[in-house]
Amino acid sequence: MRLSKIFHLLVIFTIILVIIIFGEHAEEFWLPTNGPKGGVVSSLVIDGKDRIYAGTSKGGVFISTNQGNTWEQINSGLPTQEIRSIGLTHEGNVFLGTGKGHIFMSENRGKEWTISTSLPSEVHAIFVNDKGHLFAGSGGHGIFKLSSDWTDWKQTALDHASVQCITTAPDGELYAATSSGLFRSTDEGETWKQINFPDISILSLAIDPNGLLFAGTLGGKVYRSKDKGESWIVMNLGAKNAFICSIFVDRKGHIFVGTCGAGLFRSEDGGASWEAKNGGLADLAVRSIAVGSNGETFVGTASGIVFKGGVESDIAHY
Repeated sequence: MRLSKIFHLLVIFTIILVIIIFGEHAEEFWLPTNGPKGGVVSSLVIDGKDRIYAGTSKGGVFISTNQGNTWEQINSGLPTQEIRSIGLTHEGNVFLGTGKGHIFMSENRGKEWTISTSLPSEVHAIFVNDKGHLFAGSGGHGIFKLSSDWTDWKQTALDHASVQCITTAPDGELYAATSSGLFRSTDEGETWKQINFPDISILSLAIDPNGLLFAGTLGGKVYRSKDKGESWIVMNLGAKNAFICSIFVDRKGHIFVGTCGAGLFRSEDGGASWEAKNGGLADLAVRSIAVGSNGETFVGTASGIVFKGGVESDIAHY
């Protein structure tokens, strides 16, 4: 009788242990979607209807309307398939920046594309601020802004250097990372002021709802500023020799950092602590990140596959 009780307790203990182990790892489990398989997934954006747009280095742009179960190539009207960046307006219009310097626009979710402008060099970044104004960061020619009637792209006062990324703060201030340093604008790009930053190339920028500014660098470090870039501290991710290729902040203020070589990291406390989230992530070169309306997390990788899962997702339907 005593042995039977002991065996019963061991069974219960084993079940509890299995639940704990799988519970700890379930939230960091990633599964590949079925594509898009067009080369490096350089840009990922999700619209208000949870349609996912993926810009790739060799296959143009793809769309998925079913959480990545299938992908459709939507390149009608595009003379090049090298997509560097994607931007979405509040109305749902899609803008593409290409490696050839073109910016294309679609008003029907990518069914047709029309040329918006041709810039002197590749378009690394397409950014839409909270007011719906569009900005484009070019290689070697600074930042351009689209006029309010959408007829003309004009070069801003930041008219030099290669612009890698653009972001905006809750108060509307713009930040741009360039080959000449980090710049801030308080007047919608009319004027720019350079911010003090270490002599390291910035690959990615993001700002959380509390105004914390994060900069990911070529040297594999993430810097954080609480005072609009006046001072910086280095965040310890635990990623060695991995470039910080992408940073994304979701609506809850969770910070996602994609590295080229060490996978994905997440912080829930403004960068004070970080946790690697790589279970099931077959490609650790994370080039782009997006989060859907229900908290589904998607990452685009250098191998051309978008993975779904991560810390907010319910993967039971797979």
